[in-house]
Amino acid sequence: MARGVNRDRRQHSRWHLLLLLAFASALAGDEPPAPRTAGEWASVASQRLKDGNREGALDALQAAVAADPSHGAAGMLITTLHQAGRVEEAYALGERYLREGPRNPRALFRHGWLLAFLGEIDRAEALFRQLVELDKGGIYEAWGNGELAYLARARGDARAAVGYMERAVAARPGDAISRVGRAMMLVEAGEPRAAVPLLEAELAADPKARGYGSMPAALVLGWAQRQLGDEAAAARWLAPLESELFAAQPGDGVRQLGMEPMHAARQLAYLAVSGRHEEALRLADAVPTIPLYGAPEPNDGMLEPLVGEPGYEALLNRSREHVDAERARLGLPKMKR
Repeated sequence: MARGVNRDRRQHSRWHLLLLLAFASALAGDEPPAPRTAGEWASVASQRLKDGNREGALDALQAAVAADPSHGAAGMLITTLHQAGRVEEAYALGERYLREGPRNPRALFRHGWLLAFLGEIDRAEALFRQLVELDKGGIYEAWGNGELAYLARARGDARAAVGYMERAVAARPGDAISRVGRAMMLVEAGEPRAAVPLLEAELAADPKARGYGSMPAALVLGWAQRQLGDEAAAARWLAPLESELFAAQPGDGVRQLGMEPMHAARQLAYLAVSGRHEEALRLADAVPTIPLYGAPEPNDGMLEPLVGEPGYEALLNRSREHVDAERARLGLPKMKR
Protein backbone atom coordinates (compact mmCIF):
# COMPACT_ATOMS: atom_id res chain seq x y z
CA MET A 1 0.00 0.00 0.00
CA ALA A 2 2.82 2.39 0.98
CA ARG A 3 4.55 1.73 -2.34
CA GLY A 4 1.31 2.57 -4.18
CA VAL A 5 0.84 5.77 -2.20
CA ASN A 6 4.43 6.80 -2.86
CA ARG A 7 4.02 6.04 -6.55
CA ASP A 8 0.90 8.22 -6.67
CA ARG A 9 2.72 10.99 -4.86
CA ARG A 10 5.64 10.81 -7.31
CA GLN A 11 3.20 10.91 -10.26
CA HIS A 12 1.41 13.89 -8.72
CA SER A 13 4.77 15.63 -8.19
CA ARG A 14 5.74 15.11 -11.82
CA TRP A 15 2.48 16.64 -13.07
CA HIS A 16 2.88 19.48 -10.60
CA LEU A 17 6.41 20.11 -11.88
CA LEU A 18 5.23 20.07 -15.50
CA LEU A 19 2.50 22.60 -14.70
CA LEU A 20 5.02 24.84 -12.94
CA LEU A 21 7.39 24.61 -15.92
CA ALA A 22 4.57 25.43 -18.35
CA PHE A 23 3.53 28.41 -16.22
CA ALA A 24 7.12 29.64 -16.03
CA SER A 25 7.53 29.21 -19.79
CA ALA A 26 4.42 31.31 -20.43
CA LEU A 27 5.63 34.00 -18.04
CA ALA A 28 8.99 34.04 -19.78
CA GLY A 29 7.31 34.64 -23.11
CA ASP A 30 8.17 31.25 -24.62
CA GLU A 31 4.54 30.70 -25.64
CA PRO A 32 3.45 32.69 -28.70
CA PRO A 33 1.23 35.61 -27.73
CA ALA A 34 -2.39 35.62 -28.83
CA PRO A 35 -2.95 37.52 -32.11
CA ARG A 36 -4.03 41.11 -31.63
CA THR A 37 -3.56 42.96 -34.92
CA ALA A 38 -5.25 42.31 -38.25
CA GLY A 39 -1.91 41.25 -39.72
CA GLU A 40 -1.34 38.71 -36.96
CA TRP A 41 -4.82 37.27 -37.41
CA ALA A 42 -4.28 37.10 -41.19
CA SER A 43 -1.08 35.10 -40.63
CA VAL A 44 -2.99 32.69 -38.39
CA ALA A 45 -5.63 32.34 -41.11
CA SER A 46 -3.01 31.59 -43.77
CA GLN A 47 -1.50 28.86 -41.64
CA ARG A 48 -4.90 27.34 -40.92
CA LEU A 49 -5.70 27.28 -44.63
CA LYS A 50 -2.39 25.54 -45.29
CA ASP A 51 -3.39 22.99 -42.65
CA GLY A 52 -6.77 22.45 -44.32
CA ASN A 53 -8.67 24.09 -41.45
CA ARG A 54 -11.02 26.35 -43.39
CA GLU A 55 -13.47 27.00 -40.54
CA GLY A 56 -10.63 28.00 -38.24
CA ALA A 57 -9.27 30.23 -40.98
CA LEU A 58 -12.65 31.91 -41.32
CA ASP A 59 -12.69 32.64 -37.59
CA ALA A 60 -9.24 34.21 -37.84
CA LEU A 61 -10.14 36.25 -40.93
CA GLN A 62 -13.26 37.59 -39.28
CA ALA A 63 -11.14 38.60 -36.29
CA ALA A 64 -8.69 40.33 -38.64
CA VAL A 65 -11.44 42.32 -40.34
CA ALA A 66 -12.94 43.23 -36.96
CA ALA A 67 -9.53 44.51 -35.84
CA ASP A 68 -9.02 46.56 -39.03
CA PRO A 69 -11.69 46.67 -41.77
CA SER A 70 -9.20 48.27 -44.17
CA HIS A 71 -6.79 45.31 -43.96
CA GLY A 72 -6.36 43.09 -47.03
CA ALA A 73 -7.64 40.12 -45.01
CA ALA A 74 -11.11 41.27 -46.05
CA GLY A 75 -10.36 40.10 -49.58
CA MET A 76 -9.27 36.68 -48.37
CA LEU A 77 -12.41 36.51 -46.25
CA ILE A 78 -14.63 37.11 -49.30
CA THR A 79 -12.93 34.31 -51.23
CA THR A 80 -12.84 31.87 -48.32
CA LEU A 81 -16.51 32.43 -47.49
CA HIS A 82 -17.38 31.73 -51.11
CA GLN A 83 -15.31 28.56 -51.23
CA ALA A 84 -16.92 27.43 -47.96
CA GLY A 85 -20.35 27.61 -49.61
CA ARG A 86 -21.36 30.80 -47.78
CA VAL A 87 -21.97 32.83 -50.91
CA GLU A 88 -24.54 35.16 -49.31
CA GLU A 89 -22.02 36.31 -46.70
CA ALA A 90 -19.23 36.64 -49.26
CA TYR A 91 -21.42 38.70 -51.58
CA ALA A 92 -22.74 40.92 -48.79
CA LEU A 93 -19.21 41.66 -47.58
CA GLY A 94 -17.98 42.47 -51.08
CA GLU A 95 -20.95 44.73 -51.73
CA ARG A 96 -20.29 46.53 -48.46
CA TYR A 97 -16.73 47.32 -49.51
CA LEU A 98 -18.00 48.40 -52.92
CA ARG A 99 -20.37 50.88 -51.27
CA GLU A 100 -17.63 52.20 -48.99
CA GLY A 101 -15.33 53.09 -51.87
CA PRO A 102 -11.68 52.47 -52.66
CA ARG A 103 -10.19 52.13 -49.18
CA ASN A 104 -9.55 48.40 -49.57
CA PRO A 105 -8.36 47.46 -53.09
CA ARG A 106 -7.77 43.83 -52.16
CA ALA A 107 -11.36 43.41 -50.99
CA LEU A 108 -12.61 45.03 -54.20
CA PHE A 109 -10.35 42.78 -56.29
CA ARG A 110 -11.61 39.61 -54.62
CA HIS A 111 -15.20 40.85 -54.97
CA GLY A 112 -14.48 41.23 -58.68
CA TRP A 113 -13.46 37.57 -58.70
CA LEU A 114 -16.70 36.65 -56.98
CA LEU A 115 -18.79 38.63 -59.46
CA ALA A 116 -17.02 36.96 -62.38
CA PHE A 117 -17.48 33.48 -60.92
CA LEU A 118 -21.18 34.28 -60.42
CA GLY A 119 -21.56 35.33 -64.05
CA GLU A 120 -22.02 39.03 -63.24
CA ILE A 121 -19.72 39.90 -66.10
CA ASP A 122 -20.53 43.56 -66.70
CA ARG A 123 -20.21 44.38 -63.02
CA ALA A 124 -16.94 42.44 -62.69
CA GLU A 125 -15.47 44.19 -65.71
CA ALA A 126 -16.49 47.62 -64.38
CA LEU A 127 -14.91 46.85 -61.00
CA PHE A 128 -11.60 45.70 -62.51
CA ARG A 129 -11.49 48.81 -64.68
CA GLN A 130 -12.06 50.89 -61.57
CA LEU A 131 -9.17 49.16 -59.80
CA VAL A 132 -6.86 49.79 -62.77
CA GLU A 133 -7.51 53.51 -62.42
CA LEU A 134 -7.42 53.56 -58.61
CA ASP A 135 -4.05 51.83 -58.26
CA LYS A 136 -1.93 53.35 -61.02
CA GLY A 137 1.54 51.85 -60.80
CA GLY A 138 0.37 49.41 -58.15
CA ILE A 139 -0.22 45.71 -58.23
CA TYR A 140 -3.96 46.11 -58.81
CA GLU A 141 -3.37 48.07 -62.00
CA ALA A 142 -1.52 44.96 -63.21
CA TRP A 143 -3.88 42.37 -61.80
CA GLY A 144 -6.97 44.34 -62.78
CA ASN A 145 -5.76 44.27 -66.38
CA GLY A 146 -4.98 40.59 -65.96
CA GLU A 147 -8.54 39.84 -64.91
CA LEU A 148 -9.84 41.92 -67.80
CA ALA A 149 -7.73 39.66 -70.02
CA TYR A 150 -9.45 36.56 -68.64
CA LEU A 151 -12.85 38.15 -69.14
CA ALA A 152 -11.89 38.92 -72.75
CA ARG A 153 -10.81 35.31 -73.24
CA ALA A 154 -14.11 34.18 -71.76
CA ARG A 155 -16.01 36.05 -74.46
CA GLY A 156 -13.72 34.55 -77.11
CA ASP A 157 -11.53 37.60 -77.82
CA ALA A 158 -7.99 36.23 -77.45
CA ARG A 159 -6.36 39.25 -79.14
CA ALA A 160 -7.94 41.62 -76.62
CA ALA A 161 -6.77 39.29 -73.85
CA VAL A 162 -3.18 39.62 -75.06
CA GLY A 163 -3.55 43.41 -75.06
CA TYR A 164 -4.75 43.48 -71.48
CA MET A 165 -1.90 41.23 -70.38
CA GLU A 166 0.58 43.51 -72.14
CA ARG A 167 -0.83 46.38 -70.08
CA ALA A 168 -0.53 44.30 -66.94
CA VAL A 169 3.16 43.65 -67.60
CA ALA A 170 3.76 47.30 -68.48
CA ALA A 171 2.17 48.36 -65.19
CA ARG A 172 4.34 46.00 -63.10
CA PRO A 173 7.23 44.56 -65.14
CA GLY A 174 8.52 42.72 -62.08
CA ASP A 175 5.32 40.74 -61.55
CA ALA A 176 5.93 37.16 -62.69
CA ILE A 177 2.23 36.29 -62.44
CA SER A 178 1.40 38.82 -65.14
CA ARG A 179 4.36 37.80 -67.31
CA VAL A 180 3.24 34.15 -67.26
CA GLY A 181 -0.32 35.33 -67.94
CA ARG A 182 0.85 37.25 -71.01
CA ALA A 183 2.59 34.16 -72.38
CA MET A 184 -0.53 32.07 -71.78
CA MET A 185 -2.73 34.50 -73.68
CA LEU A 186 -0.25 34.47 -76.56
CA VAL A 187 -0.74 30.72 -76.83
CA GLU A 188 -4.51 31.23 -76.63
CA ALA A 189 -4.21 33.72 -79.50
CA GLY A 190 -2.37 31.20 -81.69
CA GLU A 191 1.14 32.55 -81.04
CA PRO A 192 2.90 29.71 -79.18
CA ARG A 193 6.23 30.50 -80.84
CA ALA A 194 6.22 33.95 -79.24
CA ALA A 195 5.28 32.49 -75.86
CA VAL A 196 7.97 29.78 -75.64
CA PRO A 197 11.03 32.02 -74.99
CA LEU A 198 9.07 34.08 -72.46
CA LEU A 199 8.09 30.96 -70.53
CA GLU A 200 11.56 29.45 -70.75
CA ALA A 201 12.98 32.63 -69.22
CA GLU A 202 10.43 32.51 -66.38
CA LEU A 203 11.18 28.87 -65.58
CA ALA A 204 14.93 29.44 -65.73
CA ALA A 205 14.51 32.10 -63.04
CA ASP A 206 11.94 30.10 -61.03
CA PRO A 207 11.11 26.46 -61.85
CA LYS A 208 7.88 26.87 -59.84
CA ALA A 209 6.75 30.03 -61.66
CA ARG A 210 2.98 30.44 -61.83
CA GLY A 211 0.47 32.70 -63.48
CA TYR A 212 -3.06 33.75 -62.60
CA GLY A 213 -5.11 31.15 -60.75
CA SER A 214 -1.91 29.38 -59.67
CA MET A 215 -1.41 28.20 -63.27
CA PRO A 216 2.02 26.46 -63.55
CA ALA A 217 4.20 28.11 -66.17
CA ALA A 218 5.53 24.63 -67.02
CA LEU A 219 2.03 23.53 -68.01
CA VAL A 220 1.63 26.54 -70.29
CA LEU A 221 5.05 25.84 -71.85
CA GLY A 222 4.23 22.17 -72.39
CA TRP A 223 1.00 23.23 -74.08
CA ALA A 224 2.84 25.73 -76.28
CA GLN A 225 5.40 23.10 -77.33
CA ARG A 226 2.62 20.66 -78.25
CA GLN A 227 0.99 23.40 -80.33
CA LEU A 228 4.31 23.67 -82.17
CA GLY A 229 4.48 19.90 -82.65
CA ASP A 230 7.53 19.40 -80.44
CA GLU A 231 6.32 16.42 -78.41
CA ALA A 232 9.71 15.72 -76.81
CA ALA A 233 10.05 19.27 -75.50
CA ALA A 234 6.46 19.21 -74.26
CA ALA A 235 7.03 15.97 -72.37
CA ARG A 236 10.10 17.41 -70.63
CA TRP A 237 7.93 20.10 -69.07
CA LEU A 238 4.73 18.17 -68.55
CA ALA A 239 6.00 14.92 -67.04
CA PRO A 240 7.46 16.42 -63.82
CA LEU A 241 4.19 18.26 -63.14
CA GLU A 242 2.10 15.16 -62.64
CA SER A 243 3.24 14.39 -59.10
CA GLU A 244 2.61 18.00 -58.08
CA LEU A 245 -0.81 18.37 -59.67
CA PHE A 246 -2.07 15.01 -58.47
CA ALA A 247 -0.58 15.01 -54.98
CA ALA A 248 -2.82 13.66 -52.21
CA GLN A 249 -2.87 17.17 -50.75
CA PRO A 250 -2.73 20.16 -53.12
CA GLY A 251 -0.05 22.75 -52.55
CA ASP A 252 -0.28 25.49 -49.95
CA GLY A 253 -1.08 28.11 -52.58
CA VAL A 254 -4.17 26.21 -53.68
CA ARG A 255 -5.53 25.98 -50.14
CA GLN A 256 -4.56 29.53 -49.20
CA LEU A 257 -6.39 30.95 -52.20
CA GLY A 258 -9.35 28.62 -51.79
CA MET A 259 -8.85 27.32 -55.32
CA GLU A 260 -9.69 23.64 -55.06
CA PRO A 261 -12.23 23.74 -57.97
CA MET A 262 -9.73 25.69 -60.08
CA HIS A 263 -7.08 23.12 -59.17
CA ALA A 264 -9.38 20.41 -60.52
CA ALA A 265 -9.66 22.40 -63.76
CA ARG A 266 -5.85 22.53 -63.96
CA GLN A 267 -5.71 18.76 -63.50
CA LEU A 268 -8.18 18.36 -66.37
CA ALA A 269 -6.13 20.75 -68.49
CA TYR A 270 -2.95 18.82 -67.76
CA LEU A 271 -4.49 15.53 -68.87
CA ALA A 272 -6.07 17.11 -71.95
CA VAL A 273 -2.84 18.86 -72.99
CA SER A 274 -0.91 15.62 -72.41
CA GLY A 275 -3.26 13.75 -74.76
CA ARG A 276 -4.60 11.53 -71.98
CA HIS A 277 -8.24 12.01 -72.89
CA GLU A 278 -9.68 8.87 -71.30
CA GLU A 279 -8.12 9.81 -67.95
CA ALA A 280 -9.37 13.37 -68.37
CA LEU A 281 -12.90 12.16 -68.94
CA ARG A 282 -12.74 9.85 -65.92
CA LEU A 283 -11.67 12.85 -63.87
CA ALA A 284 -14.50 14.92 -65.37
CA ASP A 285 -16.95 12.30 -64.12
CA ALA A 286 -15.47 12.50 -60.61
CA VAL A 287 -15.16 16.29 -60.26
CA PRO A 288 -18.28 18.02 -58.87
CA THR A 289 -17.72 21.35 -60.63
CA ILE A 290 -15.09 23.57 -62.22
CA PRO A 291 -15.13 27.39 -62.15
CA LEU A 292 -16.92 29.21 -64.95
CA TYR A 293 -15.14 32.53 -64.91
CA GLY A 294 -16.84 35.15 -66.98
CA ALA A 295 -18.88 32.84 -69.23
CA PRO A 296 -21.00 29.69 -69.18
CA GLU A 297 -18.18 28.05 -71.21
CA PRO A 298 -14.56 27.99 -69.97
CA ASN A 299 -13.18 29.08 -73.41
CA ASP A 300 -9.88 27.62 -72.21
CA GLY A 301 -7.72 26.41 -75.08
CA MET A 302 -6.16 23.73 -72.89
CA LEU A 303 -9.58 22.14 -72.40
CA GLU A 304 -10.53 22.37 -76.07
CA PRO A 305 -9.75 18.67 -76.77
CA LEU A 306 -12.53 17.72 -74.34
CA VAL A 307 -15.26 19.88 -75.87
CA GLY A 308 -18.16 17.79 -77.12
CA GLU A 309 -17.27 14.74 -75.03
CA PRO A 310 -20.38 13.72 -73.03
CA GLY A 311 -18.54 13.41 -69.72
CA TYR A 312 -16.99 16.85 -70.06
CA GLU A 313 -20.25 18.43 -71.19
CA ALA A 314 -21.97 16.86 -68.16
CA LEU A 315 -19.34 18.47 -65.92
CA LEU A 316 -20.04 21.85 -67.53
CA ASN A 317 -23.76 21.38 -66.95
CA ARG A 318 -23.15 20.59 -63.27
CA SER A 319 -20.97 23.70 -63.03
CA ARG A 320 -23.66 25.88 -64.62
CA GLU A 321 -26.27 24.46 -62.28
CA HIS A 322 -23.99 25.25 -59.33
CA VAL A 323 -23.63 28.88 -60.45
CA ASP A 324 -27.38 29.17 -61.01
CA ALA A 325 -28.02 27.80 -57.51
CA GLU A 326 -25.68 30.38 -56.02
CA ARG A 327 -27.33 33.14 -58.03
CA ALA A 328 -30.76 31.99 -56.83
CA ARG A 329 -29.59 32.29 -53.23
CA LEU A 330 -28.69 35.90 -54.00
CA GLY A 331 -31.98 36.63 -55.71
CA LEU A 332 -30.38 36.77 -59.16
CA PRO A 333 -31.80 35.20 -62.33
CA LYS A 334 -30.10 32.29 -64.03
CA MET A 335 -26.78 32.94 -65.72
CA LYS A 336 -27.03 34.01 -69.35
CA ARG A 337 -26.21 31.19 -71.72
